[in-house]
Amino acid sequence: AALGETAGGDMRKAITTLQSASRLYGKTVTGSQITELSGAVPAELIERLLTSCRTGPFDKCQKEVKGLVMAGYPALQVLAQTLALVLGSRDIADEAKARVARRYAEADKCLADGADELLQLLDCASLLMCALTGADQQKQW
Repeated sequence: AALGETAGGDMRKAITTLQSASRLYGKTVTGSQITELSGAVPAELIERLLTSCRTGPFDKCQKEVKGLVMAGYPALQVLAQTLALVLGSRDIADEAKARVARRYAEADKCLADGADELLQLLDCASLLMCALTGADQQKQW
């Protein structure tokens, strides 16, 4: 499953990742090793970020975001994986999903233009927290 998620349906990428993992780890390769090798953020870390955004306070979200940045995970990967979970969630309203997706797209553009990863992730986390807690309904977007 990890290989399929990592490759995103690209057979060449899947084969290359598997070959690299085999060379690095030997004959037996685990899903967590594939995830680590691909640069993907472990699912449990993304879940912790979402949980902290759901429950608050923002200091908790900030701690999770800083932990991801300090661990060296690429901001774009964090955004992509977080957005995938948000969009797949049934307990988040479609309007809130759209707001989150729009802000994540803006962050993607800012990062491409050289913006600070930590600041972009914190901004996205604050908006996500508002969306998950319902605080976004009182703000003008």
